[in-house]
This record gives sequence, C-alpha cells and structure tokens, in this order.
Amino acid sequence: MDGFAQNFKALTGHSPLPWQCRLYSRFRQGDVPPALDLPTGLGKTSVMAIWLAAKIAGTRLPTRLVYVVDRRVVVDQATEEAEMLRRNAMAHGLLPDLPISTLRGQHLDNRRWMEDPTAPAIIVGTVDMIGSRLLFQGYGVSAGMRPFQAGLLGVDTLVVLDEAHLCPPFQALLERIAARKGLGPAESLGPDAGLLPPFRLLPLSATGLLPLSATGKNADGAFTLEEEDEKDSFVRDRLTAGKSLTIAPSDGKLEDGLAREALALADSAGGRIAVFCTSREVARKVADRLVDRKAGRPREAVVLLAGARRVHERERARDELQATGFLPARKDQSALSPPTFLVATAAGEVGIDLDADHAVMDLVAAERMIQRLGRVNRAGGQGRLAQVRVIDAAPEKESAEAQARRQACRQLLESLPIRSDGGFDASPGALLTLRKDRKLLDRASTPAPLYPALDRPTLDAWAMTSLKTHPGRPDVAPWLRGWVEEDDPEITLIWRRWPWDEQHRLPDPKVLQDYFEATSPRLLERLEVPRSLAQKVLTERARRVDLGEQVPVVLALGDRVEWLTLGDLRDKRQRDRFFERRSADTVFVVCHHLGGLDEHGLLSDDAAGPVPCLDDGWDDEVLKNAGLRIVFDEAGEASGSEGKGGWRQVDRIDLTDPQRPDAERYLSIQVWRDTDRETGGDPAVRRREQLLTEHLREAEEEAGGLAKRLHLPAPYRDLPAPYRAMLMAAAKAHDLGKQRPHWQRAMGAPRGGEPYAKTTGKGATPALLRINGETYRHEFGSLLDLERAPEVLAGLDAGLKDLALHLVAAHHGYARPWIAPVDPDWEMSLASHRERAAAAALRFARLQATWGPWGLAWWEALLRAADQRVSRRLDQDAQPAEETA
Repeated sequence: MDGFAQNFKALTGHSPLPWQCRLYSRFRQGDVPPALDLPTGLGKTSVMAIWLAAKIAGTRLPTRLVYVVDRRVVVDQATEEAEMLRRNAMAHGLLPDLPISTLRGQHLDNRRWMEDPTAPAIIVGTVDMIGSRLLFQGYGVSAGMRPFQAGLLGVDTLVVLDEAHLCPPFQALLERIAARKGLGPAESLGPDAGLLPPFRLLPLSATGLLPLSATGKNADGAFTLEEEDEKDSFVRDRLTAGKSLTIAPSDGKLEDGLAREALALADSAGGRIAVFCTSREVARKVADRLVDRKAGRPREAVVLLAGARRVHERERARDELQATGFLPARKDQSALSPPTFLVATAAGEVGIDLDADHAVMDLVAAERMIQRLGRVNRAGGQGRLAQVRVIDAAPEKESAEAQARRQACRQLLESLPIRSDGGFDASPGALLTLRKDRKLLDRASTPAPLYPALDRPTLDAWAMTSLKTHPGRPDVAPWLRGWVEEDDPEITLIWRRWPWDEQHRLPDPKVLQDYFEATSPRLLERLEVPRSLAQKVLTERARRVDLGEQVPVVLALGDRVEWLTLGDLRDKRQRDRFFERRSADTVFVVCHHLGGLDEHGLLSDDAAGPVPCLDDGWDDEVLKNAGLRIVFDEAGEASGSEGKGGWRQVDRIDLTDPQRPDAERYLSIQVWRDTDRETGGDPAVRRREQLLTEHLREAEEEAGGLAKRLHLPAPYRDLPAPYRAMLMAAAKAHDLGKQRPHWQRAMGAPRGGEPYAKTTGKGATPALLRINGETYRHEFGSLLDLERAPEVLAGLDAGLKDLALHLVAAHHGYARPWIAPVDPDWEMSLASHRERAAAAALRFARLQATWGPWGLAWWEALLRAADQRVSRRLDQDAQPAEETA
C-alpha cells in the first residue's frame, strides 16, 4: 500500500489495524466515506494520521483537517494526537512542518494554520468555535479577521466531526455546506468553478446511532468494522472487554446512592472507580461524600470533573487525572495508590480517553450511557472484568417525555445478553446488538432539536463582515446547536483588574472599547456557567463587598462596552435586565475585587477577591500561554518596542493623573514573541522598517509561489496562468495607498527618501489618519492609485480585473461591503470618494454572487496570507539572537 504501514508506524508508533488500512485505501482514491461508525476504544482519532499519510503520499485530499470535538473538556487529546503526528513526521523527514492550532483550552489559536494555505495543517476546536468562524461570525474574532478564517475553513478543508450524534444541527449545516447547492460558485463561471478545492465532511460516532437497513447493515454507506477486523487481537480484546452491568432503583437521595455504590466497589474490587452523574450539584455532593478522612483517604484521591470551571484551572485537572490513574501518567509522575475516584458530569463522557476499572452512574439517555460505558475497562484483556452499577432515579420535576426516554433506556439495557454472573453484558461487542431494535434505540435516545436550514440570503448577510450592524444578520447559534429551549442559558465570564485608579472607576466608553479590543478575552480566562448561577453568586458577592454603590463591577463586551454598578447588581430588576438582553457571544468581565471564583476555578459565594487573573496574579508562564500580558509602565515606550524576554509592546494607554503630570504612568499591552496569538491583521508596525517597493515586490513573489503550490481538484495541477497573474497583480498593488505622506507621518516613517510599508512605530501618531470623522484606510487609497496606474492590471480580462480590485480593497477585511470613503489625497472630491466606495461595495456583491461567500473569502485569504508571510519574514529576520537560539 505504497508504504502506508511504514509511514503510519512512523507517525503513530504502532502498526495500522485492518480498518485503518481500508480507510487509507479509500482516502488514496479521494473517497471520503459519508460517516465512520466504530466502537469506542478503536482509535477513531487515528483518522488524522491516515489523512496525513495520504497527504504525504500526494493524495488530492483537502489541505486542512479540522477536528471538531463537541465538549470543552479538560484534556484536549485530539490536540495531543496532532502534536505527536507533527513531532514524528518531522523526526522521520516525512514533512518539514505541520502547523497545529487549537481553538479552545490552553492551546490558544496560534493561527499557524493560516500562514500557508497550501501546506497541510490540523485545527482542533469545538462546535461553537469552528462553526461561528465558518459562518463569518467567529466568536472572539475581530471583524477584519472573520473572512480570512471563513475562507480557509470553507474551502479545501476536511471536517472530522467527532461524536456527531451530539450535534445533529451542526452535522446538517456541514452537510449543506459540503453539498454547495446554492452556496457555491455561480453556473456562469463554467469550468472555472472547479478551481475551488472542495469542503468535505467525515462524521464519527461510537454509539451506533446511524440509520440501518432491515438486515442490520448500515444503509447510508458508513464505514464500519468488517469480519476481518474482528480477527485482530487488539480489536477483539476491545470488543469483548468484560463489563457486567446491573440496574437498581434509587433508594433515597441520588448522591447518597452513587457514593454508597462507589464505596462498596472500592471495598470489594478496589482500583479506579468512575462515578457519572448528570447534575453538577449532585457531582459536587458525591465528591464530598467520597472524601473519607477517617479512612485516611486524601482529598487528592477524588477528582471532580465538571464543565463549569474556568479554563485556566480546568487545564490543571490533567495532573489530577494522571495522579489518580484515569489518564496515563507521565514517566516522572507516579499514580496514587488505589482506590481512587473520578466524579464526572457530561464533561467526562466525550472527547477524553478516560479509563476506569469500575463505574457507577445514574440512568440517562442511550447515547450518553454508551459513551460512559466506553470509559470503563477500555483495553479489555483476559481476566479483566468491570463492575458497572446503574441507579435508576427519577429526577425532580421529570417531564413525561423524559420519563418515557429513561424507561426506554432501561428496557434497552435489559435487552443485552445475560452474563454467567447474572449481570448484563455491556461489552462494546454486545452494545453493537442494540442497534437491531432501531425503534427502541430511538425512543431511548435524546431527540435532535429543531434547527433552521442554511439559506443564501442569511449567509450573504453574515459575510458582510465590515458592517457593524445588519438587520438581517441573526445569531448563528441556532444553526450550530438548534433551537434549544434553555430556561437557563450559559454565559461567559472572565475576571480582570480595573487598572485606572484605586476607586475602581472606569474611563470614558471609547477608551474602554479600545482597551478591550487591544486586550480581547483569552480562552484561559473564560468560565462558562448557567446564567442563573452566575447571577446568584455575583449578587451574593455584591452584598458582601463595599466598593461603592456607583462603582462598575461587571462589564458586557459587545458592539460597545456597557456596565453594571455594584448598586445595580444588588437590584434584581436592573441585574436581570443587564444579563438577559445580551447576545450569546457576549463576554461579561467581572472586577476581580468582587471575588466569586475559588481556587478550583468554580463559582463560589465564599470566594473573596481579588481573584487571580490575567492582569493580576498569573505568572509569566501562564501569560505566555495566553500570548498577552498587561503591565504598568512608567517609561512610556512606543508601541512596537521590544520588551524583555520575548514580550513585545503593541499598545499603551496613558494613565497619568492630570493633577500630577510629572508622574507619568502607562498601561503597557504586550504580546509574546510577536505571535499576535489572538490579535488580528498584518500591522504596519513591525520589528524593523521595510520600504514600500521592497514589500510589494516580495508580496508579488510570495503570491506567485502560493499560486504554484495550491492543490486544486482535477484536472488542475496548480492555479491557471490568468488567475496566477491576477493574484500577483493584486499583491503588487495592495499597499499603494501607503504612499500618502499623511500615512507615512502617521506611522512614524523615517523622513525623506522613499515611502515605507512597515515601520517600527517610533513617533507614530495614528490619530492623523482621522479625516472627516472616519479613518483613512490605505486599501482605499490603493484603489484610487490603480485608477491612475491601469498598467498594473493590464492583460487581465474584465472579470479578473474586478477580482483583483476587490482583493486589494479587502485584504484587511474591509470593503465587505463597506470601506471608509476618505483619502488625504485632495485631488479628488469627497463625492468622488463616496462613489468609489459605493463601487467597491457593488463589486463585493457582484463577486460574492459569482464565487459564493466561501469562494470569494478564499481568494482574499490567498492574498492576505502572502502579505502576512512577507511581514512575518521581516520580523524573523530582525529577531534577536537569543530568541532564535
């Protein structure tokens, strides 16, 4: 198989299984199955290795693989798998590099996947993070960066949707995008529509919740195990992994029953015992009951794994899980002596390869029961038998529908084969038999929520990213999650220090907006909790602190920053109004003096302030992971100056007291090693200057190189010559508008001589770019200059000239459709500027109708990537020796 077995072993450290060889054969033919349905424990994440091996062999599969995991869990094992592939691929000389980016958790989006659109890359993220970016509405992404990311995600990408049964609306959305009907290029493009590399989808599932034919075979062509697979000893051990399941009614409070069964297993069988429960509150109580100080059981022997923890603290749970044996320990870390306990909510059911010896759980929907059972005795093997205790307890206020589902699930489990010890056989092989009674399986499973179909007008509205508001631009959440009736929706909180003065007062709204745009919330800071719980805890904290009635203590970040004072937080009407009228992607910033977050990252009434946070209390290593730090600076050095140890200042805020002008005080905003991790764009301020002519020449060459390296669908090999010429012409002209003396002065360019494209920012005065209430965009100036220099686009036909003009106007995310109609070149009137801005808007609409939203954004991404690669190379050339050592 053209060296697949050898390459797979080099990438993963082990030989491929028969099913992995079959999937590789299909990939080599460019055939992506409609779904992959395999039992838990058989290595579904190896899809990444199989895709990478196929790419190494030269297969025309999508360049980017996006691995979507629905749960925001503690350990991002998909990222660890990808990072292992990169290390091994480079060590064996299979690839020079493999960019890995993660849109969640500690692994912040380093945006390396955006650096080279022609190079294989792996992106790992959640439904919300990937879905919002795909629909041009990226959560936490600036408006200017949204089309860049959407263009790369919507074209030449294979989306692997793990545990697809958990998110039917998102799967339906991805299927709609992959079909491209009505969303892709117009028929008027003819054969050129085939230039766009495809968007592909591969759903994964371990539950068997895929349609079946009457014979029990999968009716939709999903890739499943075959007879030859079951002959393999590795597969056989996992399919027959012993699990003896018993079901008992609840006797008293659920938390008491779960704890009692867990302790009984500890006494009779020992080992690692997992306790799964639906409610966070029940989980907390069970964990408290399992800590038995009289028996000498340390608190460290009990791990609570719940989703409602701040990401910073949640990331630390890796060590807890390794120490208790539920995850493989590092070589330098010894596990605690058993018995150990893991108490988990839904956060432990999906996306994390936990392995317990025995388990106790409440009875929930079928798909969740199958996931939980997959976290017990995963490897199997002779002599290993897991005891699984299920408590059938009716929750308070259980609806008739939920009761019927619970009863159907019990009936489903009781249809499993009976073991010799009297328990039900819950091995993966036995669970496969459940799909034969499809009606019962459906009744026992959670029904998919209703969701809206994706239509072209809505997609077009989302793609108009340079408009701050649009009446036809709804929140994307229903397309990702469906219309879920949430009496208590989740909200996102972060904690920050109020830096402006000791009275915790805030500056005017414009300064505040600029500050949070420069210091946008990092994923490590985020805590996602039910809104009612957040309001309850913050209200109780408001009653216990005395910061002043009029002091703002909670901010809401949106199109503008709004705040809630301490007095209003104590007032139910004002409090409810403030929290309830926000969109789903709003981030609430809590003053760290208010408190409310304990050392475990959990909300707590008793947790006093100040809360350790990004700008007060986190050490430098954590800040490097965040890619941002905010420090007080009395020197007032210019933006772009080098900080110590790899930090670079990108902005500063003057905090000098007007009454004490001699005591200068600044807030310095710094990014780590110029990664610009969660900031966007290609700023004109770099580590060293670059002449405009040099930058345009290098950008043109880079665009030509990207055009030659693109992996296009058959019959194309690379970008046809006319399109390559168009892309290079756009690169040659994209920054012409920086020639304006006004722009040169504003950016602090050296006086005299040729104009600069990049400066160090020393002496910069960006306020000079404000004209008639708007900010001059050099892209707009470039459009006007192209009118005076038509030879730059000479030789392009009308359609390609139109596309080149749009790429020039949109290479920082503007002109979709709006761009400010101002130019310091006074040879043209304001009216003529407005006409040209209107022409740019109409050009955007025309081209989007021609290429489709993702197709046009992909073209933009090619130019933006070329531009940014040149700028990044400029910084690398200027990088201090100690940073490159």
